This record gives sequence, C-alpha cells and structure tokens, in this order.
Amino acid sequence: MKRLLTLALALACAPAVAQSEPDWLDSAQLMRVTAPAKSFFHDRDTDRCTGFCPRKAFVLKGDAVIVHERASGFVDAEYINAKGVATRGWLRTADLMADPGPKQAPSFWVGDWKRIEADIAIRAGTKAGTLSITGDAMWGSLDPERVKRGAVNIGEIEGVVAPKGFSLSFAMGENGTLPFAEVDEYGCAVRMRLLPPYLLVEDNYRCGGMNVSFTGTYVRKAARK
Repeated sequence: MKRLLTLALALACAPAVAQSEPDWLDSAQLMRVTAPAKSFFHDRDTDRCTGFCPRKAFVLKGDAVIVHERASGFVDAEYINAKGVATRGWLRTADLMADPGPKQAPSFWVGDWKRIEADIAIRAGTKAGTLSITGDAMWGSLDPERVKRGAVNIGEIEGVVAPKGFSLSFAMGENGTLPFAEVDEYGCAVRMRLLPPYLLVEDNYRCGGMNVSFTGTYVRKAARK
C-alpha cells in the first residue's frame, strides 16, 4: 500500500502523541455484565444532576465492556455494538464481574475489525509467528457537508509484526515496518492490545490527515454468509 503523498502539511500540525487517558491501553480491563436485568449507563456530575444519573442506554447480561476508571461504586465503561458504534458511561460495579479472557491468542488477532470511521484487517503473515496489518481511517465522513466539499481527511496503516501475546506495536518507515521505538519525527506509530471480543488501538496521531486517528476500541466484523 502506497503512503499518501498529501499528508506532509497536515502531519506537521498534528500533536506528537495521542491525546487519550494516560496509559489507557495498558490499564483497560475487560468485564462482563452479570446483572439479570438491564444495566443502565449513567452520566456523572452533569447539568442535569449531581453524582451519577441514569441514561436510557443500557447493556444486558453477558455483554462485554471495557473499563477505564472506577469511582464510588461505578466504573467508566465502554460498550461497542455489532455495527462498531460505541456507548460510554458509568455502570454500577455491582452489575459487572472481571473477565480474564482466554489464556492464549494464536488466532484471535486474525480478522476484520471496525469502529466508526476506521477499519483494520489482520491476517497471518507469510513468516511464521507474524501478522500482516492494514487499516484505513477517516475524519469527517459523517458530516454530509464535508463529504460534499471533498473535505474528508483520510489515513492508513500497514505493517508486519510478531505479537507478544495479547499486545503488539510497530512503526511505519519509508522502507517498511520499523520497531515502535524507532519512529521518526513524522512517522506513524501504533500500539494494539487484544481483549476479546475487542481490539484496543492507539496511534500517535501521525497516521493520516488532520484529526485522523486509529485510536479507539474495535469489534470484529461479522463474517459474510
């Protein structure tokens, strides 16, 4: 896949690192809903309430969520539906239990992953123990006016890397994949963590045009019948 030739000006204005929670990729925890009834998402300290107030959005028993933070009997949790749409808010800790996940991940990486405005394809590499990764992301594709003006920014990733269990990282160089630590001033660097059924991704905001990022939580695409 050829690198986009029009990214240089946009990359010069991009921040050096992703602006997300500190170490969120490493600290995120997988949990499952155990409450027999609906477990509602809550907002915290908003204009409509002080403390935690319930919303209409909910998860059901057995649903998997990614937990980012804990406070006063609640956890800041994220749920991704089959279409790749994320819902995030505070869930009651008592409604959840930790999910240790599988002990080995020989094939869990492989598949097509998605979230809104981003897709990542992971395949077995030609060399044993490696994965071939490609991805495309956009910013502005949900705005009809931007689409009409042709003002949608795009980005891409590509690399071949050997995962270390449930984690991997790589950087993109002019001549192919580089170790994550060897990314240059304008190069794209990516970290991934597998928490089945989710794939967590973080980049350095240098993998595409202005505001384009692969950072987020992905769900596997359903296999075509």
